[in-house]
Amino acid sequence: MPVKVSMDRNAVKMRIRAASEKAVAELSKQVLADCNEFCPEDHGILINSSEIHSNFKKGLLVWSTPYARYLYYGILMIDPVTRSPYAHKGARKILTNMELQYHGGKSPCKLWCEKAREMYNEDWRLIYQNAFKKHMR
Repeated sequence: MPVKVSMDRNAVKMRIRAASEKAVAELSKQVLADCNEFCPEDHGILINSSEIHSNFKKGLLVWSTPYARYLYYGILMIDPVTRSPYAHKGARKILTNMELQYHGGKSPCKLWCEKAREMYNEDWRLIYQNAFKKHMR
């Protein structure tokens, strides 16, 4: 007895895409929280900027302050004219060979996302996997 199976491939693709987008959003929120565990914190502005400017649906995490890049890479940058870390408006700072010293926050360090990935990569994989399964039901 022959059996005929038909499937709406577009509907399947849309369902997979929707589940994946929701899983990415859930994972992104956790990744941000884990990264911010290692983010330097003084007044909380850097961490707050990441919560405001990140796009969880797209999996895009953004720390949006004028000094975010400076702190992320952890190398002292100075004004080439004054040789000071404080620069006049429009000055293009140059790198030195001095690493920044971090204080404040839970465990502040440079390259905080890489540090979080070292610690939580397997957890993140499971979070995505479980969220995807949940949204496919």
